[in-house]
Amino acid sequence: MVRDYVGEMYLPAARRATLLAADGWAGARQLAAFREQISRAWPAVRVEHVGADEATADLGDRRVVEAVVVLGELAPEQVEVQLAAGHVGQTGELENPELVEMSCSGPAEHASGGDAYRYVGNAPLDVAGRMGVTVRVLPRHDLMASPVDFGRIAWAS
Repeated sequence: MVRDYVGEMYLPAARRATLLAADGWAGARQLAAFREQISRAWPAVRVEHVGADEATADLGDRRVVEAVVVLGELAPEQVEVQLAAGHVGQTGELENPELVEMSCSGPAEHASGGDAYRYVGNAPLDVAGRMGVTVRVLPRHDLMASPVDFGRIAWAS
C-alpha cells in the first residue's frame, strides 16, 4: 500500500499546527481545556444498550442498529459514536469491521444515572455469513488530529 504522506500526514499536521497557534495559541488552550473536561467526565461514559434489526436481509442491504449511550456531563456534540459492523469469524470476533458514524436521535430513557442519548446507524451487509456489530464512543473536537488522540474509548460490553 503506497501512501501519500505529504497529502495525508504532513499537510493536515501543518494546518492543525496553524489552527492551534492562531490568536496567541487560543486553539491549543481550547483543546487543553477540552482534554481536561474529557479526563474528568469520561469514567461516566458508557454504551448501555445495542440493538440490531434481526429481520432477514439480503447481501448488499443495510441493517438498522440502535444504541443507548450514557454521556454523563458531556454533550452529544462532544463525542463521536461509531458502529463497527462486519463478518463474525470462527473465533467469534469481527473480521475487518467497517466503521460507520452513528447519529444522535435525541434523549433516551435508561436504567442508571447520567444523561443518555439514542444513536442510530446503518450496518452494511457486504459479506455473506454471520454478521456482528458493536458500538464505541470517542471524544470529538475540531482541533483533534484523530478521535483516538486522548486514548479514551468506551466500548459496548
